[in-house]
Amino acid sequence: MWKKICLAALFLAAWPALPGAAGAVNVTFDWAQNGDFVRVEDIIGVPLIVTAGENVILSGSVVPANATNRTVGWSLVDAGTTGASITRVDNNTSIISTTAAGVVIVQGIVTGGLGPGHDYQKQFSVTVTSGGGGGGIPPVIMSAPPPAGNVGEAYSHTLVATGSMPVTWTLVNGYLPHGLVLYNSGVISGTPTTAGSYNFTVTASNNWGNDTRAFYITVGQSSGVRPAIRTDSLPRGYLDWYYSETLDADGAQPITWTMVSGNLPRGVTLYSDSGVISGRPSRTGTFRFTVRARNSAGYDEKRLSIRVRENNYWDDGCNAGVGSAAAAALLMGVKAAFGNRKNKKQL
Repeated sequence: MWKKICLAALFLAAWPALPGAAGAVNVTFDWAQNGDFVRVEDIIGVPLIVTAGENVILSGSVVPANATNRTVGWSLVDAGTTGASITRVDNNTSIISTTAAGVVIVQGIVTGGLGPGHDYQKQFSVTVTSGGGGGGIPPVIMSAPPPAGNVGEAYSHTLVATGSMPVTWTLVNGYLPHGLVLYNSGVISGTPTTAGSYNFTVTASNNWGNDTRAFYITVGQSSGVRPAIRTDSLPRGYLDWYYSETLDADGAQPITWTMVSGNLPRGVTLYSDSGVISGRPSRTGTFRFTVRARNSAGYDEKRLSIRVRENNYWDDGCNAGVGSAAAAALLMGVKAAFGNRKNKKQL
């Protein structure tokens, strides 16, 4: 009986009210419904077979080609036995690395692909073979330009390349900023001590060849206000329901968000440019993780968690995953009119 009332409440909350109707609840859907917005319908061209020990560009094209939002981001859903990891190069490029044969599940995400606040998501099964042909692939440097740094502030950036592993990185010309070191893994890290613009050239090498590319890093004087993360907790999520929350921090803009440790629920992604955590959780449980907010003046970190539960229409307010204040308000009216759960036998 109560489930039927809940479903009716949700239906009514989502139904636009007649103009001028007393006590009417007006609901505005926030996805685009006009001819100017073109929704994403599919992601194609994704590499579905890769070789263990090689770095492969993870790419895909949206359908239709004239979709309003066309940038595909990638997240790792299940590495299986492959030891897979995904490294984001820039907004349009990611690289998948594997160490063993098996099957890895990845997810392509187009932010706002279905409309503002509604992402398009699709999962793919990628088969990782053991190779064994004896030949390898020489490296190709795919790194985006390293970000700028500031004097006295910790700096870290990882250079990436496709090709057969292992790839070794060396500095062949120019100078890194004072206080920074290039490790053979491709990590540039340290604490800059002197402001300026530093030009340098690196080489990525493996047993089958090498690639060389020039970069520069600009180091400025520390300025502005360091971020201070204000988000202390995150609401629970529900299995297979769309989840979206935005992390909040004080400090000079722009602020970039990254994961430091732990894991988000499977199917959920942190977007670095906005601090939005969104997606559809595909597994229940409590997921603990640490996020970092960084700007030109420094960074702040915060330990957070998200609990993902099975759907419970009544106990969780009947509006779990709907995100509608109107539905919640209508539910309160239903409960006031018909009494609480203890009196449901009287209906």
